[in-house]
Amino acid sequence: MRNDGLRPHYFRGSFEITAVPARATLYLAGPRQATIYLNGKEVGHYQLNLSFPMGIRVYPNDVGHWLRRGKNVLAVEAIRGPMAGNEALSAISRHLRAGKVLATMIVPATRGIQAPPLMMSDADWRATAPPPPAGWLQTGFNDSACRKVDDLGGIESAIGLFQANADAGMYAWPGCDGISPFLARYPLKAMEVRRVYAGLGTLKNVQVLTGDTHRGPFTVTLPVEHVARANVPQVILDFWREVINDVFGTHFLMRTTLDRLIGPAPIHTAVNGIPGYSALWVNAVFNYYLHTGSKRELKTVHTRLVEFLDYISTATRYSPT
Repeated sequence: MRNDGLRPHYFRGSFEITAVPARATLYLAGPRQATIYLNGKEVGHYQLNLSFPMGIRVYPNDVGHWLRRGKNVLAVEAIRGPMAGNEALSAISRHLRAGKVLATMIVPATRGIQAPPLMMSDADWRATAPPPPAGWLQTGFNDSACRKVDDLGGIESAIGLFQANADAGMYAWPGCDGISPFLARYPLKAMEVRRVYAGLGTLKNVQVLTGDTHRGPFTVTLPVEHVARANVPQVILDFWREVINDVFGTHFLMRTTLDRLIGPAPIHTAVNGIPGYSALWVNAVFNYYLHTGSKRELKTVHTRLVEFLDYISTATRYSPT
């Protein structure tokens, strides 16, 4: 949708279910303000601070009562907020900065529980700017004249979705790691269990987390599906070493990080929009070469490095005052 300030925009999508679950939770992320309709009935409304320059937040709501067997229609009147603090250049990041993203799904479980969704917003959804056509939120409305939305992919499908404050609050989205899959699943062995708090749950075989495989699998059991944060089981592990050095010592991660920071050629902006970051990037490339001695990797960034230095020399001016 075009940038129309804080005017509402209208989204809708349909889905079918063969049976109505006992419980169902809707999750909506992106808009700073939204009114949500399911099968023509208002099922939720929220409004965040529209001047707060953060990215996506998640609004959960119980919608099991309004689901029905067969076709269902979810409609959202959404108001975007100010752009998030994100300097990346991808199309996804530009949408995030403008507050134009909307993601929603309905999960057949209580709040915070991960399960295969009954529906999830995708490229088949339709959208329109104000004024909305009459009956737009009703199940029988023909939305073929409304334009299709731009599909940006899954919540964690691109590196741009992890930029700056763009994904703030997405930890409330079931199944969202909120971190690059490479880092989320990096094999780093814990050396010691420092603290165990069971809360309202039961923890078994905690020592397995340090590599002791003779005790069986590590399991966590909760007495109920939804537990207050203060009563959630917690384990503190000690790795006895510098985790950052272990992780970023991986050549793959360093190469991809440097490549994504500078972006594709031609270079016409500073790293993250900050000249100081640009200088650090050049220094990081230099140190990476000293550490690995890999001329091949240096050649892959050579053209952009030269463009980068030219940009820095013209974009910055020295002043003795």
